[in-house]
Amino acid sequence: MQSGASRSANVQLPAPAKSAVGSSVVGRFRSARDGALIMTSTGRDASLDAARGCLMMLGIVLHSASIYAVNGNWLIVGRERSYAFDLLVGAIHVFRMPAFFFVSGYFFALALSKMSAREVAIQRMQRLLVPLLFSFATLNVLQVIHSDVYHGRWWLQRLSTGQVPVYHLWFLVDLIVFTATLLVLMPILKRVRWFDSVPVPTPFGLLLGLSGFSFLTVALARLTPFAYDSVAGLATLFDLATYGPYFAGGALLFVRRDWLVIFLQTPIYFSIAAVPLAVFIHQSLDSLSRWQAEGMLAFCQVLVWVSIAGVLRLFRKFFFKATSFTTFLAEASYTIFLFHHLLVAVVGVMLMPFDMPAGINFALCVVIVFASTALIHLLLVGRFDVFSLLFNGKRTLKAVTRSRAANSRETRREMLPDRSTPP
Repeated sequence: MQSGASRSANVQLPAPAKSAVGSSVVGRFRSARDGALIMTSTGRDASLDAARGCLMMLGIVLHSASIYAVNGNWLIVGRERSYAFDLLVGAIHVFRMPAFFFVSGYFFALALSKMSAREVAIQRMQRLLVPLLFSFATLNVLQVIHSDVYHGRWWLQRLSTGQVPVYHLWFLVDLIVFTATLLVLMPILKRVRWFDSVPVPTPFGLLLGLSGFSFLTVALARLTPFAYDSVAGLATLFDLATYGPYFAGGALLFVRRDWLVIFLQTPIYFSIAAVPLAVFIHQSLDSLSRWQAEGMLAFCQVLVWVSIAGVLRLFRKFFFKATSFTTFLAEASYTIFLFHHLLVAVVGVMLMPFDMPAGINFALCVVIVFASTALIHLLLVGRFDVFSLLFNGKRTLKAVTRSRAANSRETRREMLPDRSTPP
C-alpha cells in the first residue's frame, strides 16, 4: 500500500487475462442469458449486486431460524422449536458466507482495476471501518443491554468492563483483513500476472484447485499453536483461513474471467445436491473416526465451492439486468444487515408470550425485521448524509447527485467567456 505516490505510480490490478482459449470462450458466451454462464464488463454486474444483497439479508432468516432450532444456542431461545430450523440453519451456513466473501473479492478486484491501490484502500476503509466502529459502539451496546435484561443480568457491569461482543460484525473485521492483505501482496501478484500462463482448466479441475486451496489454507492454519486464539475477541487465524480463500478466489476469477466462465459451467444439479449433502456430513462427523472426519471435511470444501457456483448461476438467471429491485438490494442490504441482529433478538422476545407454532413465530420475525430494517434505510440511512456515512461508509445518493450537479455548474461557468474585460 503506497501513500504519497501519484495514481500512475500506484500498483493496479492487471487487466483480465486474454489467453487465446479464454478469449474464444469469453466471446462465445458474452451474450449468454440462460443463467448458465456469466461474463461481466468492467462495470458492475446486477446479478452480483443482487447476490451480495440477498446473502446479507439472509442473515435475518438465519438468526430468526436459530431462535427456534432444537439445538440452537443463539442469544435467545424460543419456547416452541422444530428440528426443521436446525436443517435450515445448517443449509444456510454451507453457502451464505462463502458466496458473500467470493462476491466481495470479485468487487474488490473490480475496484482495483479502475482505481489505484491507495484509492481503493481509502475507499474500502471508509466503507468498512466507519460502520464497524459506529455499529459496535451503538447497536452492539444496545444488544448487550437487551440480552442482559432478557437474561436477568445487570447490564452496566458488563459494559463497564468493556465486554461487548463483536456479534455479527465479525464479517467486517474479516473483510478489512482480507482487503489489507491483498493490497500488501499486490506488487507480488502483479509480477506473476495472476496465473496468466496457466491454461483454462476443466470445470472439475478448477473445482478441485479451488477446493484444494481452501483445504490447504485451513490445514496450515490448524498446524499453528495459535489457530484458535482470538485477537481481542475479533477474529482467529482459523476463521480467517476458512473464509480468506473465498475472497481470494473471487478476486482471482475477476482477473481470469475465462476461468469464471468455466467455474459457472458447474452443473446446477450438483449445486442443488451439494447443500443437503454438506449438512448431512457435518451432522455425521461425531460418529466418524478422526481421519474419516478429516476426509469428509476436505470433501465438504468441494461441496462449498459447488454451492457458490450454484448461487451465482441462480442470480445470473433471475437478475440478469439491473432493476429497481436489484438497486434496492445493493443500496439497502448493508443497513439491513447491520440492524437486523439486534432487531431479531428484540422481535423474538416480543413474540414469546404468544402461544403460536414455531413456524408462525419464525415467519412473523422475518417479516417484521425485514420491514423494520428496510424502513430504517429508506427513512434514515438512505436520506441523511451523516447516517449514510456512519452506517454505510458513504454519502447518500442525493448528496452524490448534488455534488455532481455542482461540479457540472462550475464546469459550465468556466467555459463561459469572461465579460468583465473588454475584448
